[in-house]
Amino acid sequence: MAMTLGFIGGKNPSQTEAAAALAAECGYNALEFDYWRDFESLTDQDVEAQAAALSRHGVGISAYGLWGYNPIAEDADQKRHAHAMIERALGYAKCLGAAAMVLSTGDVRGEPLGRRVAIFIETMAPLIERIEAAGIVPTFYALHGNTFLSNLEAYERVWEQMPGLKMKFDPANWLGAGQDDLEVVRRYGNKIGHVHIKEAIFINGRVVSQPPAGMGDMLWGRIMTFLHEHRYDGCLSLEPHMDPWRSGEGLKMNLLLSKRHLSQFML
Repeated sequence: MAMTLGFIGGKNPSQTEAAAALAAECGYNALEFDYWRDFESLTDQDVEAQAAALSRHGVGISAYGLWGYNPIAEDADQKRHAHAMIERALGYAKCLGAAAMVLSTGDVRGEPLGRRVAIFIETMAPLIERIEAAGIVPTFYALHGNTFLSNLEAYERVWEQMPGLKMKFDPANWLGAGQDDLEVVRRYGNKIGHVHIKEAIFINGRVVSQPPAGMGDMLWGRIMTFLHEHRYDGCLSLEPHMDPWRSGEGLKMNLLLSKRHLSQFML
């Protein structure tokens, strides 16, 4: 299998029709839906409508994300609620045919890393198994959004006990956090389950623009080299993040220009 292109958009059911049509028009295979607390306002009817819109345009779902919840919280009610929302999201991900789920590990503040890892594995292993049994790849993202995966060492500590755990890899986030994105993908590209494409222009350490891929400071050729070396065959999901590139004509330009640049590195 070869890598495919998608983008984050259309999670609001009223926007799914237009997002799916734009994906088809611009030659993208899939959308990605990511939710924070707004997930709790979704209904079964909303998701059925989303599925119908995707089907009409021949567009799939690369990933279904549920971010910011704390499934390893010390507070029992908070933990219970997080697990209920993840279970509900799994049902919707199955309905939409998502290839991956993107989740937060949660965190237990004040505990040493080893203890956090142990709590995460004990708490989340059964849920991870259920996601995998549904034919969906569970992936966990780094650096922000209620996670203890704040650096590569934290992932390595989890992989010592759960080597099959997958990472959601966003090279711009690693670079923006002052960490080496190329070292992550060079060493652990085999553990990447989903990829975000987010360009960035840094001036004095600050992101001042996030234009189409290939028009900023990200080294996409090198990133793609290591993805190919590790035989990554999932989606490259474009993340339109800053104006004027994330809506309207700017978004369409972003999709077309990003596809032109990335396609040279794809089979």
